[in-house]
Amino acid sequence: MAEGCLHQLCCTPAALGALSITLEDDADDPVLEPGPGQTPLWPTVQLRGLFTGDAERNRILDGLQALNAAQRPGNLRFREVGDRDWTRAWMDRFQPMRFGRRLWIVPGGMAERDHFWGWVIAAGVISGFIYPIVEHWVWGGGWLGDLGLLDFAGGTVVHINAGVAALVAALVMGRRKGFPTTAMPPHNLTMTVAGAAMLWVGWFGFNAGSALAANGDAGMAMLVTHISAAAGSLAWMTMEWVRHGKPSVLGIVTGMVAGLGTITPASGFVGPAGALIIGISAGVICYLATSLLKRVLHVDDSLDVFPVHGVGGIIGTLFA
Repeated sequence: MAEGCLHQLCCTPAALGALSITLEDDADDPVLEPGPGQTPLWPTVQLRGLFTGDAERNRILDGLQALNAAQRPGNLRFREVGDRDWTRAWMDRFQPMRFGRRLWIVPGGMAERDHFWGWVIAAGVISGFIYPIVEHWVWGGGWLGDLGLLDFAGGTVVHINAGVAALVAALVMGRRKGFPTTAMPPHNLTMTVAGAAMLWVGWFGFNAGSALAANGDAGMAMLVTHISAAAGSLAWMTMEWVRHGKPSVLGIVTGMVAGLGTITPASGFVGPAGALIIGISAGVICYLATSLLKRVLHVDDSLDVFPVHGVGGIIGTLFA
């Protein structure tokens, strides 16, 4: 168990490195252009993802602006001087970190079975090809955006995408030894709770930051994110209490993650009451989906990635 924990911790910086190399394009960024006599921050020649060019950046940005403006006209404001410089910096830094969530979610479905170098290669393929394509479908003027799909902060682009990838990986790699007859709790529940607490707070940055401004939209996105996470944790706890006679700390933090993932696509389009409904739905439905996947279908999704993130993303997208 300890070796598996260390392996997962090692996969995280490796994934961050893969996406940074694939997506980063700072050499010609006017925000980071060196002054006279200074050395450029990054090498001139870099690998580039499918959406790192100016035209691609602008299309994705315009799609996000149109999405937000259609819901709350007049609230979205960028500074008038150097708009594209500012937004280019945003695309180069905020978007890769948003995508990082997608990369860090996937290994949870195949924990304790994946090979490190295999994951590094997969991370490069995902960051260079799969994620940019799905992102364009939703935010870059693609067919899902044209159909009217609403995804404020990545429910489709990140959570459904990552959930399906984790499910496929779990099916391809097979079950761990002892599954499903042997209990496989977390290696260290204290680390689990500490990580969940940081995740709860960190999620505010992604959802509120997707408003692209420090305004009422960002504040409301942060509020509904918090409400949904709280409701999801309580709903999951209640389901465990009813079914097993007592709640668990692991169930509470899992319900919290379900609430966070489910509110993500709808965080810019609902109010507190809607967030409460979404959070409760996430806790109940994701709990049932987890039980179905593991107890009935016997799919060894180690960290319940598909029933929590995948199913949660689908629920949130439908609510949006």
